[in-house]
Amino acid sequence: METAPPVYSNIELICQGAEARLFRCLYFGHRAILKERFVKTYRHPDLDQTVTLQRLKGEVRLLTRAKQLGIHTPAIYHIDWARRAIIMEDLHEARTVKSVIDQLIQEQNTAKLENLAQQIGTIIARLHQAQIVHGDLTTSNMLLKDNDQLYLIDFGLSAHVTNKAQMLEALAVDLYVLERAIICTHHKAKHFFSNILLAYKSSISDEKLRTLTMNKYEEVRARGRKRSMVG
Repeated sequence: METAPPVYSNIELICQGAEARLFRCLYFGHRAILKERFVKTYRHPDLDQTVTLQRLKGEVRLLTRAKQLGIHTPAIYHIDWARRAIIMEDLHEARTVKSVIDQLIQEQNTAKLENLAQQIGTIIARLHQAQIVHGDLTTSNMLLKDNDQLYLIDFGLSAHVTNKAQMLEALAVDLYVLERAIICTHHKAKHFFSNILLAYKSSISDEKLRTLTMNKYEEVRARGRKRSMVG
């Protein structure tokens, strides 16, 4: 009689961030990613457990909500509450948008760069209109499949913000974080972020929300420039 494979096996560490470790593994024999939120020893164990499980639930909820909005995100296979981990789809065949942009710059393919920027701006707008902040918008947290499907990953810092003032600030910071990431990583892609912003603005159907968000974004940019000048 054949025995069933373990829930997950062949666990291999990919990387570790400030909040979690990422592993590749096999989940019931299929390739998967295991994201584990590790123990923070500086916190009281009970507090650490409570905070971690709340954040785990929030990440799962917002990944699911983004998918409901028509945004491609990794499929969630299983939540291991004891290990404080999410087991999800391994998009191993996809490339980071960071690497795609670098290649398109090298090829001087401005048409594809513009299309990619438009796709990114549209997806972020869809997320923001649902009052969801990603929290770590970089081109490394976006994946592109061969069929040009764009995936958003790593919702570990994401949040659903309902307070209007806090929401506008959070949306503006989300955009500013992406702008700075693109400037630092893709300085040769001169119009890439401005094309993202054009698509973003045209995709926000609520005119009042669009105006308020862009005004707040300019405020955040001004504060960022001031901090840079002061050092």
